Amino acid sequence: MDVLRYADAKWNISGLFSHDSIILKFWDILSECDIFPISGVHGSVPCKWNSGRTVIRHSDNYIEECVQEYRKRNIPLFLTFSNYYITEKDLSDEFSNYLLGLITCIPNSGVIVASTLLARYIKEKYPDLELIMSVLASVNTYEERNCTYYERAARDYSRVVIYPDDSFRLDLLSSIIPKSSFEIMVNENCIRDCSYRRMHDNLVCRYSMDGSDDAFDILASFSKEHCRMFMKEKQLLSYLQGDEQCCNFSIDHLDQIYEMGFRYYKLQGRADAPASFLYDLTKYILTETAGMYVYKNICNMISFTEVKESLELL
Repeated sequence: MDVLRYADAKWNISGLFSHDSIILKFWDILSECDIFPISGVHGSVPCKWNSGRTVIRHSDNYIEECVQEYRKRNIPLFLTFSNYYITEKDLSDEFSNYLLGLITCIPNSGVIVASTLLARYIKEKYPDLELIMSVLASVNTYEERNCTYYERAARDYSRVVIYPDDSFRLDLLSSIIPKSSFEIMVNENCIRDCSYRRMHDNLVCRYSMDGSDDAFDILASFSKEHCRMFMKEKQLLSYLQGDEQCCNFSIDHLDQIYEMGFRYYKLQGRADAPASFLYDLTKYILTETAGMYVYKNICNMISFTEVKESLELL
C-alpha cells in the first residue's frame, strides 16, 4: 500500500507547542515504516517576536521537555518569529533569545521571519539556524509580488513561503526558479484577496509585542467581526471544502503544483482545533487509505471528542 501522497515531498507542519501529542504520534507511526515526510515543525509560545497566530502559553518545563521529544526524533524545529514590528531594542528580548537557544541543539532547525532586522540578527548570532521568509513579509510589503520579487527574496533565505493568493497564480508559479527555494502553504484558511488581512496581521503583531489585555480585546473584536475563521468548526470545514475563494487546496490543485516541480510544502494549523489539524495532516501528506488508517489510530491514542466526532468528514 502506498502511504505518502508524494514520496519526495517535504512538509513543514504547524503545531509546535500546540499539537505536539498529535505530531509526535504521527511521526512515530510513520517512522515504524521508515517513512519521514516531515522536514520540520513550526510554532511558538507567546513572546515579542512571534506573530501570525495567537498562541498558547506554557511553562518553561513543558517547553524544554517538548523540545527534547523532538530532538530525540531528530525533527527540526522552526520558530514562527514573524513579527514585522521588531525594533533594534527588541532584539535583546530575553525570552525570545532563550527559545532560539533551545532549538540550536537540533540540526537543520531554523526561524520563520518577516523582519529583515531580525533576519540579520539571527544570521550573526545563530549562524547555524536556517531562515525561512514568512508569508507575513509579503503581507507587509507594497511591492508587486511578481517573479522578480520572489527570486530576489530567495537569495537571502533558505526558502521563501509563497503568499497564499499567489499559489493560485499558475503562470507565476511556473516562472519562478529554482522551485527548491520556495515553500507552498496548502491549507491557508483565509479567503483570497481578503481586504482585512493586512490589518488583521498588524493587530496580531501588535498584540505579541504588547501582550496586554487591551491589545488582545482589540484583536479579538476585529477577528470576530471580520474573520471567517471564527465560524464553528464543522461549518468552517464545510466552507473550506466548497468555497472557490478559499486558499485551502483541493487535491487536484496540489497535484498541479507538485507537477510543476515544487517539493517543499507548509501545513498551517497551530491555532486550529485538534480535529481540523489532524484532518489536514492526514489529508495532504498521506494517500486516502493510509490517511484513514493513521487518522483512526491517532484518534484511538488520544482521547479528545472533537477528533472522534469528525471521523464522518472522512
